[in-house]
Amino acid sequence: MIQFKANPLGTDISNEVSQSGLVKLQRIADREAGHKRWLGMAGRRIAAVYPEHARWICLRVMTGRERAVEAALEALDIEAMVPTRKGPEYRRRGRVIPPADIPVLIGYTLVRCVPSATAMAGLNTIEHVIGVLGGWEAPAAINTEFIKRYRQKAAEGGYDYDRPGIAVRKGQKVTIAEGPFGGIEGTVVTAPSGTIGDAVVEFSMMGRTVAMVVPLAILEQS
Repeated sequence: MIQFKANPLGTDISNEVSQSGLVKLQRIADREAGHKRWLGMAGRRIAAVYPEHARWICLRVMTGRERAVEAALEALDIEAMVPTRKGPEYRRRGRVIPPADIPVLIGYTLVRCVPSATAMAGLNTIEHVIGVLGGWEAPAAINTEFIKRYRQKAAEGGYDYDRPGIAVRKGQKVTIAEGPFGGIEGTVVTAPSGTIGDAVVEFSMMGRTVAMVVPLAILEQS
């Protein structure tokens, strides 16, 4: 079942409900029905009717909920994507824990839709969604060919944790070379000792500083 934000229907209503309670529940049902209508404007059907207006945009989501948001959107027939990579291999008490699939960029889910005000209002109701790159009023559009290359390289293992990249150091200026943040410059906050792994990089977006875990394989020197 699709979960919306601040959904109070988890309350036990097995006992009798007062008239005022029934009115409140009806309002909740009406609101959620409205949310679903809004989300319909972000669906594949609208994108198919107006392909020249369909765009890839990048939702900001709670860390660790990228795939959950992707699944929720796909269940609503909204095209969504979270390119993944192989994470690090761990060794614990003599056991080798194989690499798990993790998002290439933690905290983000890509969506293709016609970015109308109604569609954006609908996407904002999905649980774990906390924003969109560029802002809800004017979400930043990402070039389709750019997305295709990003998805293909991720599928080929080009962003895996053990894939070598550049060596970076704390305080160094770097640029994200590929993906939805391609071309954005930031400053390294923490870095691994070699050319394998991830760096934490701070970027300025919409007037605020955002820290992001970025594979070295996706960075280049500014």
